[in-house]
Amino acid sequence: MRKNWDSAECFRKEAEKGDARAQYYMGMWSLEVDKDFQTACDWFIKSVEQGHAGSQFELGQCSFMAWGASNGNNDTYMRAAKKLWQDAAKQGHWGAEQKLITIARVRDGRRDD
Repeated sequence: MRKNWDSAECFRKEAEKGDARAQYYMGMWSLEVDKDFQTACDWFIKSVEQGHAGSQFELGQCSFMAWGASNGNNDTYMRAAKKLWQDAAKQGHWGAEQKLITIARVRDGRRDD
């Protein structure tokens, strides 16, 4: 575990200097290891501001989860998620492309693969 912690600290230093990729990794670390949703979103936001596709996708996921937590009553979250996924898809992010396809199918009432 020490090796993982050392890696996280190296990424943290670079992230604090403004490296978008390191900010993305810190967001993932915060989400997956620390289970700290807010800190993860904060890191993703910093990286998104620099156009990082992976962070756009993950922040879209965060927005989508917030929409779900609101029982679908706050469309602002869903619009934000869709915009972030569109931005990531424009850069070729496969996961974002798949999210947009799913949204279109649900919107159109289709259940096909």
